[in-house]
Amino acid sequence: MRTIQLIDRKGKIRKGRKVVVTTTLNSNIHEVWQRIQNVGTLVKICKPMARFTPYNGEMPTSWGIDRSYDFNLYFHCILPVGKHTIRIEGMNEQTHEIQSREYNTLVPIWNHLIKIESVDGKSVRYTDEIELYAGVLTGFVAWWSSHFYRHRQKRWAVILRK
Repeated sequence: MRTIQLIDRKGKIRKGRKVVVTTTLNSNIHEVWQRIQNVGTLVKICKPMARFTPYNGEMPTSWGIDRSYDFNLYFHCILPVGKHTIRIEGMNEQTHEIQSREYNTLVPIWNHLIKIESVDGKSVRYTDEIELYAGVLTGFVAWWSSHFYRHRQKRWAVILRK
């Protein structure tokens, strides 16, 4: 984790943190890329550290570029955080990267970049890069996030084995 400068939605400069978590998954890049575009994959890989339910209406099935998605977010599946918004800024099939800008009441800046790189035909390097700001809770949220994304990557390995 390192300290970085971020700009919030109102243009104000904030002192945030960057968290980077990487793992190697036993799968080909095409399978991981197809699964990552499914909103249901997010739900599966986050449990039990976090739970997402639709904020209004039904759960979307897939992510779309330049679209925002509102969810009810629960830490450890039971502690309500409130509304969490995920805006997908980009999904690049050539570079296998997804960029989202996210926020909620507790964490007003949560920028998430997912990178998937082929190591060989049988494995991929999967990286989560998170830039976040949460006021006085920034250090704690960054610490929690590093554990959360390690958990997500372990869940990815389980899902890909099935």
